[in-house]
Amino acid sequence: MSSANDLPRRLLSFMQPQVLERRRTQHNPLLQVVEVNGKRRLDGLTVNYSCGSLEDVLREAFDALELERRPISTALLLGFGAGSAVRLLRRSHGRDVRFTAVEIDPAVIEIAERWFGFADDATVEFVLDDARAFVAADAREHDLVVVDVFVDDAVPEGLHGPDFARDAGARVRAGGMLVFNTLADTTERIRESEAIERALRSALGRVERLDLLTNRVLAWERPG
Repeated sequence: MSSANDLPRRLLSFMQPQVLERRRTQHNPLLQVVEVNGKRRLDGLTVNYSCGSLEDVLREAFDALELERRPISTALLLGFGAGSAVRLLRRSHGRDVRFTAVEIDPAVIEIAERWFGFADDATVEFVLDDARAFVAADAREHDLVVVDVFVDDAVPEGLHGPDFARDAGARVRAGGMLVFNTLADTTERIRESEAIERALRSALGRVERLDLLTNRVLAWERPG
């Protein structure tokens, strides 16, 4: 929430970035809330986690996949950051969408609640869990599943294989969509993205690839 005390800091942010909070956790080498040009964002050690370039990538992906034309009543978010996917889906679908947000790092949830307005958001159910374990155990289906799980610039290895792809696909309702965000800005990250794409194709079938900025977004639609 904003207050009158925020105004000097916000004005200063147009001259130089203002660091609001900085943490190192078991799961993230750095979590940093920064205000730049009057807008807050969540950064990792070397990449943006939310509300900066990551949100631009998701916006382009959601637009290219025409998610605004899809009926979405529930969405599963594997990796939450500061809620970029929530904001984008609310832009196209209003506040009727119910979100299940799975995060392994409690600090990320605390930051989202403290700095990004999710403390009293009844439409977002936070679940503290590992993404791979969650999709294997939770049988609920959703109109949209978004996989946006990173430890700084890398997708955890447990999410690279066909077992995770199969379980994540099983959480998608008939006619729904799975969207998997990866990086493709270095040789190593391209290899990682290609391995994830092969696993998705092996487990689920046809996958659409979108190359957006430094990211590669993979999408699969469950037949209706």
